[in-house]
Amino acid sequence: MLVDNNMSIASMFPFNHLCCSYWKGTGKSDILSKLAKKLGIIMVGPPLAAGELNRPLVGESERILIALCSRCYQVPYAMCCISIDEIDSLAPKRDEDSSEGKVDKISVLLSLIEGIKDVPNLMILSATNRLHMMDEAFLRRMSGKFFVGRPSSNARLSMLQRIPCWALEPELLDRLSIATTNFSGAAVK
Repeated sequence: MLVDNNMSIASMFPFNHLCCSYWKGTGKSDILSKLAKKLGIIMVGPPLAAGELNRPLVGESERILIALCSRCYQVPYAMCCISIDEIDSLAPKRDEDSSEGKVDKISVLLSLIEGIKDVPNLMILSATNRLHMMDEAFLRRMSGKFFVGRPSSNARLSMLQRIPCWALEPELLDRLSIATTNFSGAAVK
């Protein structure tokens, strides 16, 4: 996506940072990766689980976060993103009992999102099923928050229709679609 020199790339997107939440197995991470691809946003790294960023050496997690986000400076003409699943473990609520390492990671993350080290063409795509356990300052900086529910009857039927006819009789599809009510997308697949 090419941009007029007078317009910032970030101003072209209504949301700079997204937090997607709901039940386990609803496909939050998959939706975020497909959204980035559909919008032509450059992924500066593979989709990550927050646990991959938790390192035992002091300062190593913070260094990795800064290095990942700094990749966006190499392509200032394009919107870039990092996708982090289980963001709740990287940005948990802070309280008086919070360890220094936990606070350091949140501080670095916040400085990269509209903070002192703000990367203007960086979009953070994050997913969680524990929104209530997340840092409030981090959630405020997420300009878009949306919830992914369980698939509708038509969506489940669409998923089930991908099963080859030799493995499942086509007349059983409707009954199976009803039987999988309240299943997550991952459970249906």
